[in-house]
Formats: sequence, C-alpha cells, structure tokens
Amino acid sequence: MLARFQILLVSPLFIPADEKLEPYTFTYEGEHITVHPLKQAEDDSKDRSIYSENALITNQRGFIINEPPKESLVVHIIGSPERKTFQMNLLQLDFQRLAFDRRAIDDAVVARAFDIGNRILTTLRTSLKSPNIMTLSTDEATWRVEFLEDTGEPLLEGNKSFNRTQARMMTTFITRDIWDYSKTLIPTYETPNWNTLLLNASQALPEIGTAMVLTATALETLIEEVLEELALQKGIPKDLWSWIYNRSLHLLPEVEEEYDALLKIVSGKSLKTDKPQLWQAFRNIKNARNKFVHGGIARIGSDPVKFQTALKFIEQANEIADWIETLRPEKSHRPQIANEFTFTLTHHAPPTTNS
Repeated sequence: MLARFQILLVSPLFIPADEKLEPYTFTYEGEHITVHPLKQAEDDSKDRSIYSENALITNQRGFIINEPPKESLVVHIIGSPERKTFQMNLLQLDFQRLAFDRRAIDDAVVARAFDIGNRILTTLRTSLKSPNIMTLSTDEATWRVEFLEDTGEPLLEGNKSFNRTQARMMTTFITRDIWDYSKTLIPTYETPNWNTLLLNASQALPEIGTAMVLTATALETLIEEVLEELALQKGIPKDLWSWIYNRSLHLLPEVEEEYDALLKIVSGKSLKTDKPQLWQAFRNIKNARNKFVHGGIARIGSDPVKFQTALKFIEQANEIADWIETLRPEKSHRPQIANEFTFTLTHHAPPTTNS
C-alpha cells in the first residue's frame, strides 16, 4: 500500500519548461520512498493565503494538479533563445508499506514525511546557496495524504485520504478606534528596537533558531535600556553607569545579573525573586539561543526546541517585557490598545461539475 503525501511549499520553485525532472526511489530505515518531480497546484499563483476564497484546503477534492504544468507568465530565463519556466509549488512523496492504519493518520507517519521533505529542501537550499528555499513545519503547513494501491491506483474500499491545514492565525483587525489612536502617535513616535525584535521573532517562525536569537536579543536590549533609565532616575551618576557598561567584554554585567541584582538596585524588584516562572523562561530562552549559536540547533538540555515551545517562549518574553514596563515611568511605556477578536475562517469547496 502507498501513502501519498502532497505538501504545499512555503515559497514556489521554478524549473525550465524545456527540462523534465525524473522521480527517484530509495530505502530509508526499511521504508521504500519515492520522490516525485515537483508539482504545480492550481490557483496557487492567484492567492495561496489561508484567508483566500481560493485556498486549497478543507475540502475532500484535495489539490488540483496541473498536468502538464502551466508556463509562468512573468518568470523567464534570459538567454538566446529565452527560456520559459514552470512555477512549482507542491512536493509529492510516496511511502510504501504492507499496510497503513487508515482510521486515523499516524503522527509518526506525518513526521517522517516532513522529515524527508525537509531533507530534500535543505539539500537543494545548501547546494544552491539559496535562502528563498524554505523548510516545512508540521505545525504550519497545508498537506494531504491519500492511500493508494502499490500500483498507484485508487483503493477500492476504506478510508482513502486525509486533508489537514495547520497555521498560526496572526490576523490583525484595524478598527476605527485603533486607527484614530494611531493618529495621536504619528509622526513622532519611534518603536523601541527591542519591541521590533520581539515582533520579528514571532514572524521568523517556523525558523526556531532564528526566532530564539531574536527573542534573546530583544530581552538583552530591553533590560539595558530600562536599567539605564531607572539608574538615572534613581540618581546614580551617569559617569558611574557609563563606566559599568564601557569596560572590557569579560567585565560587563551578565544578562542574568541585569535582570536580578542590577534591576533590584535601581527598582527594588528582581525578575528572579519576584517572577520566578518568568525567570526560568528567560533562562530557557537564553540557553536555547546559545545552543543554536554554538551548535546550530536550539535546545533545552539535549532536547531540540519544538515549534509550540518556541511560541510559548516568545509569549513569555512578551510577559517579561510587560512586567519590566511596569517598573518604568509611564511616559516610557509602549502604546498599547486591545485588539482581541473572535473570528471564524470558513472555506467552501467549489461546486462540482458533471462532465
């Protein structure tokens, strides 16, 4: 039996229209796997957003594959003669076993499919030195698996397919109140660097290592800014404070000292003693960043940081920032306004037509 996975790519890839990619098969940990040539899913060039009425999700027909693919109207390879291209956006993998449990899709099978898919993409990314080839995340992807006979023909009975789309809902609603509030800040307000870093950390996901570096850097930038402000407010001489922070690198305060002892000196509060849970989150973020910087993988102990854990760390970093802001003068607070809505995301399968 075959389990055929189709996974929508994060960013499309282009192939010359006059070249043909061939499938290839290999055995990995006792499992026969076939990698098909890149495919072209219909309508992706129009709007691949999960908010689109054209989104290819939540319907039983699955992806509509263009066979043969349509030529790109905008991307051509310069030369003599000029070469046309196909925009491809779908990865298709076949996994062959004696049988699959078709009552519910096994998360281990899904994880294996994404692992192989990412091995393919990272090999291409590395070989081509191409940063625009993006890896896939099981927590944020549109994919489909269909069960087939070994010949590739449809099964005669039983559950035949599963569809799934997973995506973080980062929807922003701009109400009249929010719009009017923003007018009071323009053009003089400047966003703090640490706040930009935190927002960028969330946007960087599912690239977990990058997100952890941005999150840790945001917290380091935040505490230095706040400590200096509170020190001057407390009457600590500016020259003394400058001397503390303008020495040899190995003499500078550790970030842990900034959030603990130094913060207590200038505010009477310590993240370590006043917010122990956030203190542990801060240490986890710092350690995950260090493991990524020095070893290439963000880890807590020996365990790689997973997507949901990274999301939680960024959420906790924002909680740390919110708490730190309560120690600052009100004039230094970020402008904030509630932007919480409950909403639905509905997709309708297009009507079928009789041939």
